[in-house]
Amino acid sequence: MKDIYFLIIFIFTLQIHFTVHAYQHPLAILWKILNDQVNEYLEREDVLAIKEALVSSIMEIIGEESFGGIYVDVKTNKLIVNINNPALENSPLLDPYRDILLFNIVDRSLGELKVQFDQDVGDAKRRNVTNSYIYIDVETNNVILRPNLPPGLNTQPFGPRKHVPMRPRQVKPKVLAGEVDRSLGELKVQFDQDVGDAKRRNVTNSYIYIDVETNNVILRPNLPPGLNTQPFGPRKHVPMRPRQVKPKVLAGDGVFNRDNRKKNEVVGKTCSIGFYARGKKRDQRRNDTNYIITARSCYFKDSNLANNLYLRNWDTFTPHDGSNSFDVLPAIRNTDNPRYPNLYITDAKPAIIVGGHICHSGFGTHVTCGNIKALTAIYLNEDGSSSEGLIITDMNTRDGDIGGAIFFYKSTETHHVDLCGIQVTSGSNIAAVLPSNIILQNTKNLTLYKL
Repeated sequence: MKDIYFLIIFIFTLQIHFTVHAYQHPLAILWKILNDQVNEYLEREDVLAIKEALVSSIMEIIGEESFGGIYVDVKTNKLIVNINNPALENSPLLDPYRDILLFNIVDRSLGELKVQFDQDVGDAKRRNVTNSYIYIDVETNNVILRPNLPPGLNTQPFGPRKHVPMRPRQVKPKVLAGEVDRSLGELKVQFDQDVGDAKRRNVTNSYIYIDVETNNVILRPNLPPGLNTQPFGPRKHVPMRPRQVKPKVLAGDGVFNRDNRKKNEVVGKTCSIGFYARGKKRDQRRNDTNYIITARSCYFKDSNLANNLYLRNWDTFTPHDGSNSFDVLPAIRNTDNPRYPNLYITDAKPAIIVGGHICHSGFGTHVTCGNIKALTAIYLNEDGSSSEGLIITDMNTRDGDIGGAIFFYKSTETHHVDLCGIQVTSGSNIAAVLPSNIILQNTKNLTLYKL
């Protein structure tokens, strides 16, 4: 029995060790590298972005009619330049960049691709094509018309032409009954951190566990009977009063729009929060309204249906009506990462390079990353309108991610990020992004809530 006891303890120790160290950064997954190499590759991408702009300018000078576009390969640290005239390779203006340049001989210049793009858009509209992307794929030197056929949720994006901003005063989001300030995922992260901290402080003869009832992680000494056994931990233990604790709702958290026609079932649409916005002219004497930005596809278009939105943290399931009070932070949920569960939004940044990284946070797949495939795309909506200015990525996401935050990691600050926009469609190896500047331009009186 003694041997079995020690074997159990050994297995338990291994489980804790694996829990703490199993996290893999989404960019490490994308680039197939180690976690501690991520910052190095982000710095590499920053340098490539600067040189991409310089090389593009040179190519337009020496042979714009033969320049087929440019994209980056962060993994190999190269700029791939498409040309249809091999003589351009020998230009002395490119000499300072020879070590990072690869040339690809293609059939069409970027100018020809843009002409083809306009023709294909016009032709698709005449043929009443809907629910489809049209974009220039620089890597394949082609114009792509790709139907969007995701299961379930209608993923029609909104754009600058027929943009209908979300009006929280008309549909007031609700916090699920019994919600507290930390999800189970966050408690697990706190548990791992407290275990590591206790070991470093040589704490002994003590329990560490997650107390679901108090929504807390407890570190409790094993005292003899009769002594005070009040548990202690990172927070003072008090009976749970969910309505006294304001939940923290972050970008990437879930939004559930319940179909109230089915009284005995909890069914509806699940989307994600993109970011928070505030009025440009703020009244310092009162609390200003915070606006939740998400995709219009989260709404029921049927005028007979009320839009009742509920806020859902990750790892929550059945929604219930509850308090309307919650705290907002200019941050993106990232609780799969034990070290940085919140990614703080410090600014907004446009997508500038094809091949560069782009990431999302959403209820469906949490935080994942992919590559930028096109900087300017159009989506032909179901109602015959078109959404322009979209960014095409190869991220794998689910319907529940739609509306969620799209962002870029920074090489200089691990837990600070730049917002790009919100996700407006999902599919297999494709997701479209509506940039935040387009959204805020159309709301006119709103500005990004950031640090």
